[in-house]
Amino acid sequence: MSDVVVIQWARLGDLLQTRVLLRRLMRKNATARRVLCADARYADLVRTFPEKFEFWPVDLRKWTAFARHPSSHDDLLRTLIAARRDSSGLSRPDVYVLTRSLTAVLFAERLSPRAIHGYQRRGADLVVPPAIGKIETALASGQPLPVHLADVWANLGESEANSSWLPALRIPRAANNCAAMRVGILCDSAEVYRDIPTAWLASLAKALVRIPAHVTLFGVSRGDEKNELTALSRHNPQQVDDLRGKTSLNDLLIHIAEQDTVIGADTGGLHLAAALGIFTVGLYFGGAHASHTGPYAANAVVVQNPSWDETPLRDIARLLENYGQRSASANIPVSSSVARAQLDAYGVVYSFDKSMRHVESSNSLCRREFFERFQAATETESCDGIVQQATVATVSVIIPECGVQHYTEELLGDLSRELQGIQAEILLVCSGESAARAVPKCDIPLACVRSADRCSYSVACNEGANRANYRYLFFLNNDTRIPDGKLRALLTDLRAGEVVSPVLHNADGTVQNCGVRFERGRIVELDHSAATSGAGESEVDAVSGVAMLVERDVFGKLGGFDERFANGYEDLDFCLRAAAIGVKCRVSRTAEIIHYRGSTPGRYDREDASRALFMKKWPHLAQCFGHKTVKSDGYEPVPLLIVSDLSAVSAGSVTRWVWPLEELGLIRGKDFEWIRTDQAQASQGAFGRALEAAATVIVFRPLSNVRVQSQIEETHAQTGFSLAVDFDDLVLGRFRAGSPRDMARREWEKRFRSLLARTDAISVSTESLAEQMRVAGFDTTCLPTRPWIMQQRHNRRSEREQNGVHVGFFGTPSHHVDLGSILPALERTLEALPSVRFYWWGCRPGDLMHHPQVRQGGPFIEEYTLHLRRLHHFGLDLAVVPLTDSPAARVKTAIKYYEYSLAGIPAVYSNTLPYSKIVRDGDTGLLASEATPDWIAKMSALIQDGDLRTQIATAAEKDVCSRMKDSLPREAFKILLVTLGISIRDANACRNDQVVRCPA
Repeated sequence: MSDVVVIQWARLGDLLQTRVLLRRLMRKNATARRVLCADARYADLVRTFPEKFEFWPVDLRKWTAFARHPSSHDDLLRTLIAARRDSSGLSRPDVYVLTRSLTAVLFAERLSPRAIHGYQRRGADLVVPPAIGKIETALASGQPLPVHLADVWANLGESEANSSWLPALRIPRAANNCAAMRVGILCDSAEVYRDIPTAWLASLAKALVRIPAHVTLFGVSRGDEKNELTALSRHNPQQVDDLRGKTSLNDLLIHIAEQDTVIGADTGGLHLAAALGIFTVGLYFGGAHASHTGPYAANAVVVQNPSWDETPLRDIARLLENYGQRSASANIPVSSSVARAQLDAYGVVYSFDKSMRHVESSNSLCRREFFERFQAATETESCDGIVQQATVATVSVIIPECGVQHYTEELLGDLSRELQGIQAEILLVCSGESAARAVPKCDIPLACVRSADRCSYSVACNEGANRANYRYLFFLNNDTRIPDGKLRALLTDLRAGEVVSPVLHNADGTVQNCGVRFERGRIVELDHSAATSGAGESEVDAVSGVAMLVERDVFGKLGGFDERFANGYEDLDFCLRAAAIGVKCRVSRTAEIIHYRGSTPGRYDREDASRALFMKKWPHLAQCFGHKTVKSDGYEPVPLLIVSDLSAVSAGSVTRWVWPLEELGLIRGKDFEWIRTDQAQASQGAFGRALEAAATVIVFRPLSNVRVQSQIEETHAQTGFSLAVDFDDLVLGRFRAGSPRDMARREWEKRFRSLLARTDAISVSTESLAEQMRVAGFDTTCLPTRPWIMQQRHNRRSEREQNGVHVGFFGTPSHHVDLGSILPALERTLEALPSVRFYWWGCRPGDLMHHPQVRQGGPFIEEYTLHLRRLHHFGLDLAVVPLTDSPAARVKTAIKYYEYSLAGIPAVYSNTLPYSKIVRDGDTGLLASEATPDWIAKMSALIQDGDLRTQIATAAEKDVCSRMKDSLPREAFKILLVTLGISIRDANACRNDQVVRCPA
């Protein structure tokens, strides 16, 4: 697949509408290098595009000057050659020239392209694309075609009948303390003949002030001191801001993002507002026609050729009143000059003729004829995607629902957006508690298939497939969300004879499933818990039934899902049967869906029975359910071995040993090695040789493997290596003497005491734990657990799309008692504050996990750096850190205080050790007692007061940064290493003021 270069050297509005082509090229050229070449002035704006293209800035003013005078042509040629050197990494690209410029075509030719699309040249003459020439001819005749220029550009990149709304640009919006609607007016344009009469603008502004609305005036030129707009702003400074002539492009971007509505002529500012998702009212006149260059956004209305009298003023006032009631798009004033943006199979259309509502209207036929001829003329390669099968796609979406209706309501909104312009239907299979539900509202044809009995996933999907009318079946869990444009990416990526699935993501952005492989010893969910889905082959052994797209004929030939499976393994079984008849399984890496895994009550009730059935049907895969084995080829001899039940990437491992050792100059694999006990079990001989070669062995936390501990003790007696034990939890005297749990641990504790008696050094994480060990008769060194790598504030961003306040809890399943202690308070808080969402990671919140405002953020992730990354990126507003008071809790470290503070997340902590000792209540966090009313009060205070959240987050980060400069933990660590005979490679690497950036 060749690389892609898009050359767009026109003004701001054209650049923004180039995004339609960019999105198509992203789907068609998923793995190619993609480049957008545009004016350097727009660099900051292009970086906000969700269409990720490499940006090549050009100084258009300089290039235009070269092209204007024959004496400068040599200079222009030298500039083009220099630009060619900068593009040396391109591999025979497809170049799309969207600018009426011979210079742009010359530049395209210098890139050694495979093909040039759009404007070209014949000798010294510029050749206009036939489709654009036809539009221009129609405009000149006064009878413009109902064809948008952006859709013409888009069809250069992909010959398909397909359309979708563009996702809005995401620009941080300043806090709006103004209760009134904010309306921006664009008072002039790049061409004088498109300037709106000042007197009419003043009448419009006065009418808006009376609504009342807050008005901001934008313009390239400063307002005349004597005109009516200037006078209005001076007499109404609280309601009218005059920014004409006072804003740069970046300033305009920020200020327009603050508006609720923008009104203006066909200018870059109008298209910028539309791209930001703001309700726009375009005034088209002076040769501009909305059919050709109207805003490419759903939230847009145009007035064609306004009369500059009271009529358009009344229409616009009514539009804004309707918009204030959130019904602008449905209540267009009855006027032949007013139209709203709509989508059909070919793109955006502004219909000023009410007969356009009829499918066979003259305008519809005109658009169909235009694009079909255009496609026939430009098509260079065929694609068997869904949309190419007919003028519109045909797909039936089948959604099983069993009691959790709140997920469905959100999903239907996504489907209404994604399926606009596609011939589609939704079959909602309602069973059990959902059987009596009302038919939900949806913009796509929807039917409810009802069953009083609770249906399993396989039964519900088969029932929906039996009622489906269209060629393709898309099975979709109701506990999913579809990011903008991602379903369309899936629908255009299906080839005949395949079962296709999108990449499944958790709410926190980590990958949940990128297909399944059957490997010796396990069933592998590819890229599970990775930060991003990997590149490479997308063909897999099976795909998840959470979101599965398949032809109806293929589904019927296989007899659908095997209904003996109950909510598990039916998708794997289906894919195996599909492979047997030659149907491949593939993951579309351009399509993504968010899945809140395990949300349906009773989802795992029959998991064991389904697993047993799967093993019976596919006996050659039964080994996938055996014990996991780890192949080990041995270990290179190193001076320092760390042996643990934990992996080297877990939180305790990296904070207490891996990061500190690396910071002091030691290299893993050369100076030290981490051996996990399951590895040692897999290769006893190699482990023994590694022990014999080691000068020092450190056991991190007690070992569960008796054989491994015995081998360490035996080798220690033979070779005399230095032996240390390090732990950060209460391991001796953890439970009340004589209790059942104490009795069960006696043998384990006796074995661990035996190891402690042999050691040369014992280190622990807190002074409280050190005191507990002294009582047990052991001397220890305290090595406080603190982050050894600074987590900087850079790269913080929000993965989420929903509004409202987001509260989060991170914890392993062992924290179920801690989380359970605040569930009553959390439930009452959610009921009182409907805009709040609670996200949990690792530890399930009991029955509260099925609450409409509760979501699973993602799985427990052992890799600590990945955990820190998602902590920074997810966008939590606050966290809760409950901790039930107990002997074990009192010796814990306050690591969560460090993590949340460095991620800028304020938190409510239990008023117990260790948090009561480090958190300053009301300053660096809030401390709550065990009482439910206290937790409600503290959570509500942070939820409802954004300023308090900011104040606490700032103070906590400052406090943690000052604590991390403390040299005592580092010096204590160095002393311990010296005691054990471990040499530090580079002492200069541990300067007290050194700060290393975290991978987050």
